[in-house]
Amino acid sequence: MPQNSLNLGVYRMHPEGTYNIANAYTYLALVRFGNSIWLCTASGGASAGESPTVAPSKWQLLVDGTAFGGTPNTLPYINGAGNIALLPLTAGMLKITGTTPAFVPQNTPTPAKRAASILMDTVGSAPALVFISNDDQIMTCGQQDTNGIYSRVEGTGAIPIAIALNGTKTGQWTKVYCNRYNIYGLTSTGEVWGMGAALGLGLGDSTNTSQRYRMLHKIPVPATVVELSIPSGSDVAGCVFARTDTGNAWCWGNNSIGQLGLGDLVNRVSPVQIASLTNILKISVGGIASHAHVLTMDTAGALRVWGYNAQGQLGLNDLVNRTAPTLVVGKTVTDINAMGVGAAAAAFGFSQIIVAGAIQTSGYNVQGAIGDNTIVNKSVFTATTLGHTTITKLVRANGCNAHAGYITSLKELWLGGGNVSGELGMGNTTQSNVFVKPTFAGQGKIVTAKIAGGGGTTAALVNILALDENGNVWVSGYDVHGQLGQGGATVTNLFRKIPLPEPIVDIEVTDTTALVIAAPAPYAHYALGASGRLYAWGGGTSGQLGSGMLFNALTPVEMLLQ
Repeated sequence: MPQNSLNLGVYRMHPEGTYNIANAYTYLALVRFGNSIWLCTASGGASAGESPTVAPSKWQLLVDGTAFGGTPNTLPYINGAGNIALLPLTAGMLKITGTTPAFVPQNTPTPAKRAASILMDTVGSAPALVFISNDDQIMTCGQQDTNGIYSRVEGTGAIPIAIALNGTKTGQWTKVYCNRYNIYGLTSTGEVWGMGAALGLGLGDSTNTSQRYRMLHKIPVPATVVELSIPSGSDVAGCVFARTDTGNAWCWGNNSIGQLGLGDLVNRVSPVQIASLTNILKISVGGIASHAHVLTMDTAGALRVWGYNAQGQLGLNDLVNRTAPTLVVGKTVTDINAMGVGAAAAAFGFSQIIVAGAIQTSGYNVQGAIGDNTIVNKSVFTATTLGHTTITKLVRANGCNAHAGYITSLKELWLGGGNVSGELGMGNTTQSNVFVKPTFAGQGKIVTAKIAGGGGTTAALVNILALDENGNVWVSGYDVHGQLGQGGATVTNLFRKIPLPEPIVDIEVTDTTALVIAAPAPYAHYALGASGRLYAWGGGTSGQLGSGMLFNALTPVEMLLQ
């Protein structure tokens, strides 16, 4: 009895006995068809009559038993002695250890500690997930490469594994950051650790090595760091900003246009303090590393900007790049948001600030994201007349320059900009050059929202996720790979509630490729449950769902955190 060559790993399965032509089967149903064992791999399941022979694309052969009569409702396999053995098909997860399979309880995954920074800033990201587990490990799954080009541990695959440390850290992990080429972890004692492309690591040189791509290294920042800021772009030559507990700012990495704010164009391979900045409360970086622009806000609300300015995103009434922090006169801000996307030859960005409870924006506006009822770029911060209650939170967009959003003091979500995939949730696909408020059951209860960008200037392939105060997750927009989590929705221009088994405390989105959208990587979205369990849906062909599977999921699947 030959066994097929599939590396089973760990799968959640639902044993259904012998295949019945009259029955429909759900995703991950396990059946005996003929004398063989088949797994339903279609995220939407298989309809009645769609047997493995009628609809082969919806099924995966697990064990070829055509030469073996077998016993009903058992899984035949070859044991370590090379003999045929039988495993009863029972409820649970099928786990393969060596050559021995066993069903284990489904509700045994180790809960995740947090997911607050899962795939934060991921323009053009390789399809992958990074998170912190409850036993204080930075873990990852998804796309990997033998040369570490995507900054993932080689062989990560579809089940999350812990990333090794090159040394010993102090404190507990408190946050993790990720873009295409680097992963960064921050500890409770203010240590910064990183892996991936060398220029973004600040380890004293710019030489890429296998070890740097596969292990976290302590970055020598001579201060207690409380927050990192990284650009959302996919440049291999990254740049990083670190805010300390004393309000100082440090930086390292790519400085090709002066984006480090040090007054020159010299790259830094080790952390350097930006001496002109004090009492810093927040740093926000937009665009790709080689064309990043940076906003800072200090404790007095003063706004300083520098870096790339081709679309006027610095708000200084010109299109001239700045190599040092420059005060924006007359602006006292309570929040800042730098956003952008693109490639080195074509980078686009804009900046948002909150002044006296109202939004002001400068920069790229071809898709109307500024919200002033024009599609003209602005080189000064332009206020939008909204006529509603105070804005309390700006919405961060991963890999997007064509959308903007905010949440008001009444917990209402407002959106503007591109709408090719119906992502504004207004029941149409018409671009909106003013901010609009979609209507859905969770509206007026929204506590956070995320925009998953589609890359470039087309404003396509976008999802918007919103989390309400009751732990419900709402989604709109693009759905080719199951990103709506609805089992294959046909209407994508309204917000829909994701079917999740428990209240959610945090959400994270990933994106497609920057600028190049003709063949986007299948991206996924993530939710952290109140119990600590992680859920994922959407693209899964690179293992980024962490479910043990290499298939897209049209509805949420629970991540395997064994």
